[in-house]
Amino acid sequence: MSLLPDVTKEVFLPMQPIAFSLEEVCNTPDLRFVGTCQDSYVLVSSHLDGPRSLPVSQVLDLLHYTMDPSLAAVHVSFCDSYSLLSADLGPDLRLIPKTCSQALSPDFITDWKPAMEKEIQGFLKHKCFAPVPLTPHLRMLPGQWLFSRKRTGQAKARFVIGGHRQRLGTDYFEFQNYCAVLASRDNRVLLALAAAQGWHIYQTDVEQMFLHGVLDDVDLYIRPPALYPCPTDHVLKLLKAVYGLHQAPPKFKKEVTVWLKSQGYSPANDSETVWIIRKGDKVLIHALYADDFLHFSNCKDLYAKFRDQFKNRFDIKTGEVSVYLGNKIVVESDQFKTSINQSEYIEEILGKFDMGSSHAVGTPMTGRLSASEKGKDLSAPEKASYRVLVGSLLYLACWTRPDISFAVSELSRFVADPGQNHMSAAKRVLRYLRGTKDLGLQYTRPTGSSANRLHGYVDSDWAGCADKRKSTTGYVLM
Repeated sequence: MSLLPDVTKEVFLPMQPIAFSLEEVCNTPDLRFVGTCQDSYVLVSSHLDGPRSLPVSQVLDLLHYTMDPSLAAVHVSFCDSYSLLSADLGPDLRLIPKTCSQALSPDFITDWKPAMEKEIQGFLKHKCFAPVPLTPHLRMLPGQWLFSRKRTGQAKARFVIGGHRQRLGTDYFEFQNYCAVLASRDNRVLLALAAAQGWHIYQTDVEQMFLHGVLDDVDLYIRPPALYPCPTDHVLKLLKAVYGLHQAPPKFKKEVTVWLKSQGYSPANDSETVWIIRKGDKVLIHALYADDFLHFSNCKDLYAKFRDQFKNRFDIKTGEVSVYLGNKIVVESDQFKTSINQSEYIEEILGKFDMGSSHAVGTPMTGRLSASEKGKDLSAPEKASYRVLVGSLLYLACWTRPDISFAVSELSRFVADPGQNHMSAAKRVLRYLRGTKDLGLQYTRPTGSSANRLHGYVDSDWAGCADKRKSTTGYVLM
């Protein structure tokens, strides 16, 4: 094992350190790196019974996990010890700059200037701005550089317009800024079809998506961002609906839908989030969620032709599906099987709400909740945390975990004024998820009398609501 540079030497370990588990984070406030072993980092803590190993690929996951305020101590210890490592393994976890001037300072410029230049090159390539002379009557929208790191550790810089300063009726218009995205219900239907028909599933990510939408209905201006070439005493008129503008999402979607129609595709729903084309017995379906697309096809050549055509219009990254919107999708087309789960997302929310080491339970809820028996009042931050928790659970229930749907529906009734009993019930759902985090949905090809048959189930209680004596009905279609 190689140690830190101030005591650099090889140390013999009698056995390979056991793998570090995220569940141990909450109990290790002094967690720190001490060196490397093979292709992994070695972690120690006075609260552990021995060293732990952490694969290079999981370093950023651990960093993001410890960014929760409740884990501030371990986050600081974690980052400080990393900065001392001499081994050049994995992503760089140095601090992220907060301002443009900081990003261009000697401590950050090596990583962040290339990232900023990449963003600028995107603006130039897509002709997003036009220089115009600065005059007193021009109203400037603010702009800001935002910095982050991808999960691989690569520096990422994004220049964003302050859309909060746009004026309704002048800079953007009511009812023209909504942009529908793929519904979780539609996604499940397509996955079921793919399993039944043995289709292949691919995914595409459009790079710098908001540099494509044409801004032709309003005149908006900004001051040149750092590193952007612009004549003196000039400002930039926006030609594209770039990041931050109210109309950016619908303008981008318009470009995509126009292109799809020009290629002979037809929308399969009113929101135009699912598109389909048939060539004899060959079919290709596209499902759109902002800049993340799913593609379903029974013909690899048909998809390949689309991919090449789409690359000529947009800058994309595409390939077989793996993780889509936080959903892990596994396709076994030769076995007519498709599965989807959100185990990594569950790990994230367990860590976010400090429930990573909680005891698992067998059911998501024990009984109905009521406003009259809400228990002790929660503070304003606790109420805000409750709403965030319910929203996180709702995303799970909608996509891959129908088993918590009723519990989340019950919790949602109290987001305006939750009490301690409601918070305890919400955390019980987290405890249930901890014991069932690998559960998900699996679709297979129907056989026999089940083929092409829709099954529906419905049930209702009687005056089950303790507050208003209303009945609750539930149904499922399979």
